Amino acid sequence: MVAPRFRRKKKVFRKSPGKKKVVLYIREKTKPRRCALCGRKLGGIPRSSGSELRKLSKTQKRPERMFAGILCPSCVSTILKEKLRLDAGKIKRSAIAISHLKYIDMIKGESKRKKYTKKKREKKKTEKPKKKRKAKKAAPKESK
Repeated sequence: MVAPRFRRKKKVFRKSPGKKKVVLYIREKTKPRRCALCGRKLGGIPRSSGSELRKLSKTQKRPERMFAGILCPSCVSTILKEKLRLDAGKIKRSAIAISHLKYIDMIKGESKRKKYTKKKREKKKTEKPKKKRKAKKAAPKESK
């Protein structure tokens, strides 16, 4: 039976300098990352194992843009266009694909939650401010 540490590794036969056949256990490269919407390969993300990825800096692990490492640039642009059209009122929320709605909600901007909080803030401004209570001073302790 193969030792547990070799089970996840690829078996490669090589010839050593002493003309002997040697078995090398090599860890395979991970599959390329793919776009969550269209399934296209994502550029700018290395195909390496977790231990190798940890050694890289943050900018080498993934690109510096919105939804980097999750969506391809073309899908990001379509989602941004849909978000703008939705905010402008040119299209309804029901006209957008369900898979796109998840990412549209992640984008910061006007949303139902923000509109609700704005109304709440306006109400607070119109209400009378509450009086602040003064903190009572503790009596000094007597020393012996």
